[in-house]
Amino acid sequence: MNSNAEQLYSKLRKCIIDHRLNDAKLLMKRLSREERAAVANTKHILGSPLLLAVKHQHDAFVNFLLEECDANIEQRTGTTGNGLTPL
Repeated sequence: MNSNAEQLYSKLRKCIIDHRLNDAKLLMKRLSREERAAVANTKHILGSPLLLAVKHQHDAFVNFLLEECDANIEQRTGTTGNGLTPL
């Protein structure tokens, strides 16, 4: 993961944990749809943004990530892809 994507992932992750949807939308708004998808589908040991939103039961975040960021509902946790999916 490049440093810019890692920084965006970290900021988005914090927004999800703190339930700050408007901040997440502002963060992602300046990115193209492809860039949003790249951040939303970041493979990280802590899980994808979608998995975090599901884990924290933030339905509005789940909808945002699916509808505006093309989050992959079948992406597995961890860096090897052997973990759980958000479903």
